[in-house]
Amino acid sequence: MTNGDNDTVDEEVPPIQFAIFVPAWAESSGWQSLMSSPYLSKHCIIDQKKHYYAEGTQHRRTQRESNAKDDGKGSYRIASFDTSVFFLQNAAAKKKWPLDDEVQEGLEKAFALTEDEEEVKKSSVK
Repeated sequence: MTNGDNDTVDEEVPPIQFAIFVPAWAESSGWQSLMSSPYLSKHCIIDQKKHYYAEGTQHRRTQRESNAKDDGKGSYRIASFDTSVFFLQNAAAKKKWPLDDEVQEGLEKAFALTEDEEEVKKSSVK
């Protein structure tokens, strides 16, 4: 990148990184756009059966409503689809935060249920 005097200003651009989580729907135009982005540094897929999430509306319910809707099963749901995680970075971010193969392992670990959460899930399934 240059300024009006053709001096390079790349050093002045701060590192910018985005991590974007979307269903792994390869046929969708949005997924394809992310996959072809010139800023794409890393793409990971988290297997549907290996990750869980907290339902996004839990903050709207009272504790009583949450407990009634959970029916004792906990607040986590297994994902309905594989999830794509796209890391978009500019050049400065690539230098500051290099992404390696451990990123996938870290994501899978972060999105898996802990042993305590697994026990709650197992005890609530009848």
